[in-house]
Amino acid sequence: MTRLHHIFAIAVLAAVSVTASAQPMPEFPFITVTGEAEVEVAPDTVTVNFQVMEFNKSAELAMETVTERGAEVVKLAKEHGLTHEQIESYAIDKQVRRNRENMNGNMDIIGYEVTQRFTLDIDGLDTYEKIMNTLMRMDNTTGLNANFDISNRDAVMTSLVAKAGADARARADNLAAALDASIKSVYAITEDAGFDNFMARFGVSAEKFGNMSMAADRGRSFDLFAPETITLSKHINVIFKINP
Repeated sequence: MTRLHHIFAIAVLAAVSVTASAQPMPEFPFITVTGEAEVEVAPDTVTVNFQVMEFNKSAELAMETVTERGAEVVKLAKEHGLTHEQIESYAIDKQVRRNRENMNGNMDIIGYEVTQRFTLDIDGLDTYEKIMNTLMRMDNTTGLNANFDISNRDAVMTSLVAKAGADARARADNLAAALDASIKSVYAITEDAGFDNFMARFGVSAEKFGNMSMAADRGRSFDLFAPETITLSKHINVIFKINP
């Protein structure tokens, strides 16, 4: 086979592959809209993430400090009513730190950095403030961050999904009416950002319609102060069949 024939064969195979993977456009008139809904709610749960860290020339002393401080963290959490399931600690990590100023020679060890990560799931903002104030003043704690949420998130999100769906239908009705058309039925729904290559998502099998998660943005993040409210929102994209 000549080089020209070889290049032509590759081009044909590529074209066949693209054609086989592409999904056809619907053979019926349709419109796409995005429905939106949001609500302001007062948070009542907090997830706190942070690290206990120590740097020391002695690996043993660094390890002892982190172990001791980690025990204080667990004691603090239990004193404020947190259960074992609400306290998550991770394996201790040790990193060797070297003198990197002399990159052409041997980099001497200057010490050891030992860290352990923690996650606390806290019910109630009063408990959160007490625990956080202590953690902020505790030696060796770093990277404290809090994510605020609500305990009845599932119920609120279910309500938002319904409102977003109603909003999508209203938008579709208005859009169709402006063109002297009417909505016939729902063809597809997604929580994705848009309908780029939407037939690749909706045109393969009906099973892809029935397993849509209802996840939404988590609560806003703060380092210390609890917000009075957080915003929960829902966006859904819908393809409607229309009667032209």
